[in-house]
Amino acid sequence: MIAEATAATRAGDRKPFAAFLAGAGSGWNLRGHRLWVLAEQAAEEDGWLRAWQAADPDSPDAALVHATSLIEVAWTVRSGKRAAQVGREQFEIFHRLLGEAVDAFARAAEPAPADPTPWAAQLPIALGLGWSHEEFDRVWQEIVARDPYHYGAHHSALQYWCRKWHGSHERMTAIAERAAAAAPPQSLLSGLRLDAVHELEITEDSYRAWTTPEAQRALDQVLADLRTVEPDDPRVPGLRHLLAYGLTRNRRRAEAVEQFRLIDRWIDSPPWSYRARPAELFTEIRARAPTGWDKAGRPPAPTTR
Repeated sequence: MIAEATAATRAGDRKPFAAFLAGAGSGWNLRGHRLWVLAEQAAEEDGWLRAWQAADPDSPDAALVHATSLIEVAWTVRSGKRAAQVGREQFEIFHRLLGEAVDAFARAAEPAPADPTPWAAQLPIALGLGWSHEEFDRVWQEIVARDPYHYGAHHSALQYWCRKWHGSHERMTAIAERAAAAAPPQSLLSGLRLDAVHELEITEDSYRAWTTPEAQRALDQVLADLRTVEPDDPRVPGLRHLLAYGLTRNRRRAEAVEQFRLIDRWIDSPPWSYRARPAELFTEIRARAPTGWDKAGRPPAPTTR
C-alpha cells in the first residue's frame, strides 16, 4: 500500500497518503505506525504534504504528519553521533525544529481530542529537549488517558527513562516490568522487558544480560504473546529481531532459527541498528543460531543512540 501511495505522490496525487493514514481508523497502534511512515516520507520530500495542507488547511491528519516530520528532520540534522561530535549549528537547528514540533502538535491535537497519537508522537521531543520528569509526565498522562496500552508510547517512554537519557537502569527496568505485568497479551507490551534487557546490554557492555532467569522468562512471554496477534501486525517484526538475538544468545537453537526465518534480512531494527556495523552483526548472529552462541564471544561495539 505504501509503495503505491509513494508512486502516486510522485505523480502529484496526495490522496493515497491521506487515505493510508485515515485507513487506520481508531486502531491507535496502527495509526501511530502509519504516521511515522508518512513522516519519514515527508522528511525526504514534502511537496505532497504541502499540497495536502493547502487543499485542506483544517485537516488534523495533515497537521499531525507535518508535526511528526519536523521530529524526523530534527533528528536527521542532529545525526546519531555522540553529543560531543555534533556541531553547534546542528544543535541549534535541532532544537529549533523540535520547538516548532511542540507547537505543531498542539495544533494537531485540538481537533481530535480522543486521539492519543498527537501526544504519543511527540515523546521523542522529550529526549532532544531534555524535558523534566514533570513535563514528561504531563504528556504521558494525556496518552494513557486515551490508550493505557499504547505500544509506541511505551517504547518511547522506556528510552526516556533509561540511564543514557533521563532515568536509570533501575527505573527503566521497573517501568518495563510494571507495564508488561499489567497489560493484556495482545498489547505486546511484554516486549518492553526485551527492550530493557537490550538497553542493559549496550550500556553495560555485557551480553550476560540476556542469560539471566528474568531474560529467559521475558523471551518465553513474548513468544507466547505473539500468538495472540496477526502475523502482519506492524509491531511484530521488531520483537522478532530481539527474540532472534536473545534466543541465539541462550543457545535456544530451533527457536532462534525460526525467528530468523520469519524476519528474513531486514536489519533496520534493534539490536542491529544500535551497532556500528549492523549488517555484520546480523550476519554473524544468524550464522550462530543453528549451533548456539559461543558465550566467550563478544559482539561488535555498540554505537550511542
